[in-house]
Amino acid sequence: MLDAADVADVADVADVADVADVAVVGGGVAGLLTAYRLLQRHPQWRVVVFEGAPHVGGRTRTAVFAGHTVAAGAGVGRTGKDVRLAALLRELGLEVQPLKPTKQSDAQQSARLAALRFEARSQHGGGKSGRSGRSGRSNSGKSDKDDTTFRTFGRRVLGDAEFDKFMTTMGHTDMLDASARETMRFYGLEDNVHSWTPFAVPWNKLSDALRARVDSFAAGRVLVGRRVTGIAWRKPRRNQLWPIADLEVARHSSSSSSPSSSSSPSSPSSSSSPSSVSRFSAKRVVLAVPVDDMRPLLPRSLRPCVAHVRGQPFIRVYARVAAEHMPLVAESIRGLHVVAPNPLMKMSVIDEADAVVMIAFADGPAARHLVRQLCIDRLEQLVTDALHLGSRLGLGSKVGRRERSASAAFHKRATVRLLEFRAFWFASGTHYYEPANATNGSNHANPPRGSFVGSGKRRRRRADEQAVAQAVKQAAGRPCALHGNVVEAVVEAVAQAAQGRGPKRGRQIFVVGEAVSHNQGWTEGALETVDAVMPHIV
Repeated sequence: MLDAADVADVADVADVADVADVAVVGGGVAGLLTAYRLLQRHPQWRVVVFEGAPHVGGRTRTAVFAGHTVAAGAGVGRTGKDVRLAALLRELGLEVQPLKPTKQSDAQQSARLAALRFEARSQHGGGKSGRSGRSGRSNSGKSDKDDTTFRTFGRRVLGDAEFDKFMTTMGHTDMLDASARETMRFYGLEDNVHSWTPFAVPWNKLSDALRARVDSFAAGRVLVGRRVTGIAWRKPRRNQLWPIADLEVARHSSSSSSPSSSSSPSSPSSSSSPSSVSRFSAKRVVLAVPVDDMRPLLPRSLRPCVAHVRGQPFIRVYARVAAEHMPLVAESIRGLHVVAPNPLMKMSVIDEADAVVMIAFADGPAARHLVRQLCIDRLEQLVTDALHLGSRLGLGSKVGRRERSASAAFHKRATVRLLEFRAFWFASGTHYYEPANATNGSNHANPPRGSFVGSGKRRRRRADEQAVAQAVKQAAGRPCALHGNVVEAVVEAVAQAAQGRGPKRGRQIFVVGEAVSHNQGWTEGALETVDAVMPHIV
């Protein structure tokens, strides 16, 4: 049953049913698109999207800093790879605007990547594919025990010194602890080595347009400031075909629509403390949230499916530079400038005339380190060190606001002066998939990514759980690619094994999003999972 508060929020229409057809948890692009596609197929269904933040979009938002629109989370699309994203933008009437091609890395970096690919093909039977999901066939003769982290694999192939150079030039660390097999097939290492053409994405317009499409259906509704904190399942009654999900929904006051404050880090998905808690019932549940939020909402029998998916932090920091220092800063930054191993990792000029710079684009350990140093003094020092500008700025008494001394034995030098900054922090900004032989304290084998993309219709009976485990095990040796059909084949096998016998069905719960895709860290991956799960939501 709906509580009175829910009745007022869930629908403005007069006919409010006790149980909705679908509850979508998460109002990012994946959750909104899932709701929209379901309503296109079933306009009569009651579909409700719950988003904990005061706005939709999740990690795909833009914000305004110093008069400029900047990316708070996701950045650009990739021409030729993010085909679903480009098609969705056109479907919603939004422009796909190409940008300048990225820079080509030097011959040494290309040679390092070629060596990694050669070894991956020898060891794993694949490795030429990018994040688009196109891969060679897997080598069924290789055991999961052969899989290691990308860090271990890279150091073994290139050696410590060359691997450190490879990672420094890459400017990303989010794949270091990931499965080497998964990374070589799907990560898209070539995106950071070879030149490619990005396209701009109007993230706010995209998510707002999807929300408007959902709300345009009489039975569709998107609720912001509503965080789902728990899901309990009721056994089906005699006249019901499946169990009913009771969602515990915490209502949050939406004090601000801004993704973060200007002087401290925060996530666009953050929200205030709950002001009330109510219940909402649905026949089907779709989880479209980061894995750390997803895991406690899954039934216990499904949690092993995401045991090896790990979230990791991501941060962007923008700053306005003092006018007298901006020429030197702009001169030192060319395009998207990699400054690793400095924790800022990557920098770029947003607008030279207004002295607006993205001073940090960091993930993984670097993001964890940086978020603890978000004060203007420390950021000034990091920017100065990253661009090697200390000696070029002269004495601090002449051009800087503060003077610093590296040590008592060296002369004082100035730092780049920052007037203001703004940080956007995500505790689970991207995800990675651990090696197949990792256990993390559990005895469950690591199922192939995609085996839980559309995990649906589970029964509590032990026999059904064993059938699911057997289906996943049998599918483990198949080609691990969306178009090699592991996503569709395994999802279908899991769904059929868990569906139960006779007309009655098990718990109708599904998962979508970047966290459970091969396209780790890209919106394209989230859209892939929506396509994969849609045939199973019946």
